[in-house]
Amino acid sequence: MSDSAATQAVLESLSADIATLSIASRVSVTTEQPSGSVPTPVGGDCVAWLKLQGLVDLSKCEERLQKKLADCTAKLTALSADMAKEAYAKVPDNIKEKNSERLKELTAEKEQNEDALQQLAAMKKE
Repeated sequence: MSDSAATQAVLESLSADIATLSIASRVSVTTEQPSGSVPTPVGGDCVAWLKLQGLVDLSKCEERLQKKLADCTAKLTALSADMAKEAYAKVPDNIKEKNSERLKELTAEKEQNEDALQQLAAMKKE
């Protein structure tokens, strides 16, 4: 699932390859959140929903997502702190641009992980 049309087009063109590499019977590219699926953020603008229907330990998934969220939050905090330093004004513009883009990606990834944890919590209640 991705909100980006460009990302969706790439995923659709590679869906057979993704299915083969992931040993999945089928891969669908959609903007919908399928019920009974576990969310897995993949980068800043893409989420993979794995339809597992009771085949996975939701607590282990939650643990994995918590680790990913903590890692992402730590990276986001460190990058934000670096960008807030006075000396950052001396950093070349191309590096500032890359850091700004990375900040956006990390923010999106953090939000996706938080959303994934919320979705997982809702699945655990079902």
